[in-house]
Amino acid sequence: MMFAAKPGFNAQNQDLKTPEAYLEKIIRPTMAYKFNTGADLKYFEKVYENKDVIIYDLK
Repeated sequence: MMFAAKPGFNAQNQDLKTPEAYLEKIIRPTMAYKFNTGADLKYFEKVYENKDVIIYDLK
């Protein structure tokens, strides 16, 4: 999922001196983070949601 959100990403090239930097540069760009937080997903549309699952469709 990391590469789907940010192709060409290389964690070794990141300046990760603080937990906030790690969150901003490693966690927030991931598709998993975006799906879990309900962020605006440019290429996905939510088609179903209940208390256990959320299903997205590729636009």
